[in-house]
Parts: sequence; C-alpha cells; structure tokens
Amino acid sequence: MTHDDAQKQATRPTLDVANAARSRANRDRAKALLAVAGGTVEVSEIVSRAVDEPYLRRIGLRQLLMSQDGWGEARAEALIRRVAAVCGVDIRTRSDMLNIRIAWLLDERTGGKRLAALSDALCDSRQRCLPPWGGFPHHPYTDWSTATKENR
Repeated sequence: MTHDDAQKQATRPTLDVANAARSRANRDRAKALLAVAGGTVEVSEIVSRAVDEPYLRRIGLRQLLMSQDGWGEARAEALIRRVAAVCGVDIRTRSDMLNIRIAWLLDERTGGKRLAALSDALCDSRQRCLPPWGGFPHHPYTDWSTATKENR
C-alpha cells in the first residue's frame, strides 16, 4: 500500500459514520415532508432551505407536492408537467416524473427558470400572479436596476 492509498483510507469515513449520516438525512427529509403535511411549512420554504441543506435536494418534487393538504397524484403531476413544459422539458414516462427532485429545480445551469416556473405554478389563483420578469420564460432575466441605457 502506497502512502497516498493509506492517506485516502485514513480520511474515508467508516461505514458506520456513512450509515449514520444517511439515516440522519432520511430522518430530516421525512421531518420536512411532515412539516409540509402539517401545514407548518410551505413547499417554497423547503425548496429555499434546500439551497443550504443539500439533503433536502433529494426529495422528489411529486412527493413534496403531494404532502400538502388536498394534493393528490393528479394535481401534483399536472403541476410538474406544467413546470416542465414552461421550461422546455419533455416528461414522457412516469419514471421521468418520479425522478424529478428539488435538485432539478435548483440546477444553476437553468438560471432560476425552473424555480420561477414552479413559483408561478404554485401561485394561488385567487392572488394576482405576475411573471417573475418581463418576457418570462422566453427571455433571460435582466436586472433593470443595474442595467445601463446601452444594454436595455
């Protein structure tokens, strides 16, 4: 065994440590879903927390939506299909639907479009819902507060 191999082995967590971390993450994900089901936390809050708490990113979007009071499979899947369609993502199979997780919403490569589409889709029809920015979703976001006349 080389020195590098010995060093890698010494820094690798034991199986017990890894299993304990996985168990803690599973428990915390379950607590998050129960909080949504109990009405003490909104879906948007769980998604926001997932930015800083990576274990929440593994929660399935369908599962998260269905944990809300009054939400079933049909409503959750319709919302996910709407978000996907706005973002140009084709969901063909049930497997595709089940594989969409919070991490998919937070993917930085999309520039926040998926998250904005979810926010729009979750907007209560009784509220006045405005698009997150002008031209959404077909034009990229521009921060007009810092834009100069030349790039407006």
